[in-house]
Amino acid sequence: MNRLLLIMAGLLSALLVVTAQAAMPSLPPATDLARDAEQATAMRKPVVLFFTQPGCSYCRIVRYDYLQPLMFERGERDPVLLREVSITSQRLLRTSDGRTMSEAELAARYRVQMTPTVMFVGPDGEPLTEPIVGGNHPEYLRLFNRLHDEAAGKLSGKRIRILR
Repeated sequence: MNRLLLIMAGLLSALLVVTAQAAMPSLPPATDLARDAEQATAMRKPVVLFFTQPGCSYCRIVRYDYLQPLMFERGERDPVLLREVSITSQRLLRTSDGRTMSEAELAARYRVQMTPTVMFVGPDGEPLTEPIVGGNHPEYLRLFNRLHDEAAGKLSGKRIRILR
């Protein structure tokens, strides 16, 4: 009887996690980085590119455990301009310089070889900081926020001091 209760409790717990993940908004795909660049300029914030691939377990962890909760928490008060890019997808997007290419071509352009990779880019599409490669960082959100702030500081033209 106790074993059955433990199994049922485990199943209920798993169901609650799946339900909570489904309730959070999904991460927006990259479709028009030129429009995102305009918005980034107005906000004085970087465009955050989240490079993933199907079946990547670390991508799933970063998406559901870090980025979706971050996006949900910040909401409209302090938005993050984040776009997901699949390094194997042939879906077309518009780049910040107005060209059309596939998501896979964009990943190749940025030399992304490992997923997940998070890049902070300016309105011109140029990287502003080092990327976050992999998903096994003990303080992932702290690293993400530090690099996001560093990139935003570069865009606003003010000098910032980054403590490591």
